[in-house]
Parts: sequence; C-alpha cells; structure tokens
Amino acid sequence: YQGSEEPEEIRVVTRHFSNLFEMPVLFYVVATLTYTTGQVNRWMVALAWLYVGLRYLHTYVHLGANDVRLRFQVYFASGLVLVLLWLSLLLALLAAD
Repeated sequence: YQGSEEPEEIRVVTRHFSNLFEMPVLFYVVATLTYTTGQVNRWMVALAWLYVGLRYLHTYVHLGANDVRLRFQVYFASGLVLVLLWLSLLLALLAAD
C-alpha cells in the first residue's frame, strides 16, 4: 500500500492472509505425512475436517464482527485439534512398528 496509512479494512484482510501461512502449514505437513505413511483412518479424517471447519469459522469471525474473544477461542480450539492430529499420527506410527 502506497501513500498514507492503509485503511483498517485492508489491514485486517492483510493480517488474516498472513495468518493463513503460519499454523496451517503444520496442518498441511501432518495431512501429507498421514497420507504418505498410510495412517489415514476415520479419526484422523474427522480431526482434519474439524480443523478446516474451525479455520473457516476463524476467518468468518476475523473478517466479520472480529470479536477478539471468540476469535481467540476458535484459534485456540484449532490449535488444540492440530496438536491432536500430530499426537494421533505419532501414536499410530509408534503402534505400526
């Protein structure tokens, strides 16, 4: 953005776009590893869809009403689901040996 300070609407969208390349990268990696190691099961698929749904909800809240408290709760829940995905993959890999 050139000129004076960018408008708030553009700043919010820009920050949100930057967020899409932070934690979701860990999701892409765990999803790829789950598939390539043959550890796909209903539990992992359910967690993956839950993560996607929570990220969608986070986007809706962030770009809509931007209720910071609700946005943080959704963000935290998506992070917890991501941790569960990684732990589930680890346990599945350990059990496969």
